[in-house]
Amino acid sequence: MTTVASNYLYSTLRERIVEHVFVGDALRELWRLGVYDVEVLRSEFDAHGYDLVMARGKIVRHIQFKTGTQKEPGTVSLSRALAEKPSGCAIWIRLEADLGMGPFFWFGGGPGQPLAALDHLLSIREDRKPG
Repeated sequence: MTTVASNYLYSTLRERIVEHVFVGDALRELWRLGVYDVEVLRSEFDAHGYDLVMARGKIVRHIQFKTGTQKEPGTVSLSRALAEKPSGCAIWIRLEADLGMGPFFWFGGGPGQPLAALDHLLSIREDRKPG
C-alpha cells in the first residue's frame, strides 16, 4: 500500500521508476512507428540540468523530468543549464499513487532549438557551483 510518506522517503526510487517506464514506453512507441535507431543516454547526476538524453540522427534532446500529483503543472523549477542545451526540454508527468503516469506536459522548442522564453511559466533556478 502506497503512503504519502513513501513519496518522499523513496523519492529517488520513484524517480528511477518513472524514468525507466517513460523510456520503455517511448522506445516501444517508436518501435511501433518503425524507428529503431534511437540512442538513450543517462546522466549520473542532475548537475547540468537534464536527467536523460535521447538522440536520433542530428537531433539530440536533453530532457529534464518533473513529476507531480496535481492535475497539471503549477510552478516548475528548471535549471538554466537546460536552456543552454540545443533541443533542451522538460517533461512534466502526473503520477497516481500507484505510479500510473499521465497526462504528460512538454515544454521545449523545435528540434535543434533551445527552450523558448518561458520565464512567465517557469521558475528557472541557478545551479550551485561546487566550491
